[in-house]
Amino acid sequence: MIETLDIDGLRAFIAIVDSMSFSRAGEVIGRSQSAISLRLRRLEQSLGVSLLVRRQGRVLELTASGHKLLGFARQIIALNDVALREISGRTALGRVRLGMPADFLDIGFPEAMEKIKPLVGDLQLEVETDVSDRLRSRCEAGELDVAFYKLTAPDDLGAPLLHLRLTWAAAPDFTMAATHGAGLPLVCFPEGCVYRKAMLRTLRDAGIAHQTVFTTPSMDSLRNAVGAGIGITALPAMVIRGNAGLAPIDALPPLGDVSLGMMVTPGANATIRRVAGSLGDSLLSLAQL
Repeated sequence: MIETLDIDGLRAFIAIVDSMSFSRAGEVIGRSQSAISLRLRRLEQSLGVSLLVRRQGRVLELTASGHKLLGFARQIIALNDVALREISGRTALGRVRLGMPADFLDIGFPEAMEKIKPLVGDLQLEVETDVSDRLRSRCEAGELDVAFYKLTAPDDLGAPLLHLRLTWAAAPDFTMAATHGAGLPLVCFPEGCVYRKAMLRTLRDAGIAHQTVFTTPSMDSLRNAVGAGIGITALPAMVIRGNAGLAPIDALPPLGDVSLGMMVTPGANATIRRVAGSLGDSLLSLAQL
């Protein structure tokens, strides 16, 4: 008997890995948390291995088998979707898979989408959030049609749209003395985030002791953790200005700027390129207001 991998199980696995949460994975693919758990359990049973390390319901990391499967899973899902679109004629639905950083909602994305609504029309827009490194590599591999991501230097892949000044941010009542010499507590997005890299590089170069105390893929969780005094973080100045629960810190070395880049997957059709160009233009015009 020929065995096959379950497509729904692979989708659930990818969604869990990308969000590191069963509940958020359910929101991404429109299924309940229990349904997501069942799909993963069946996938693990079919393979005879555990894919995730979990403790008290929390996803901690991938197992060795999970790391091995992830690349295959992304390729299988991408090929499955391409085959469906090309053979069934579903390309007429005009789906655009868009990837963006988690904090993108705070730097003009909703307003930019509103401006290009007449162009989008009946197009199906699927939005995913992830850290910049993965967004860039997934778009280059054809898993996303368009990706917006942050970079500190030109990468010859995407077109830089605008520059963002990074600023240290903390709760309004945070004081540097509160660390008591234990090192600055940092609240970060996961590995692959440009903000995280900038923080660690700046503190390391300045010889300032620090420790990562909270990591999350969610912008809301990051904001709440910083606002609750758990630690400090780095965000664009325009984001800090728009959040009453955050205040800039001037006592630390400057973080410099990051660029917001846009990449269109190789071989994208004219519709995808038109939507990407219009969305990029709208973001750029909003940033200059």
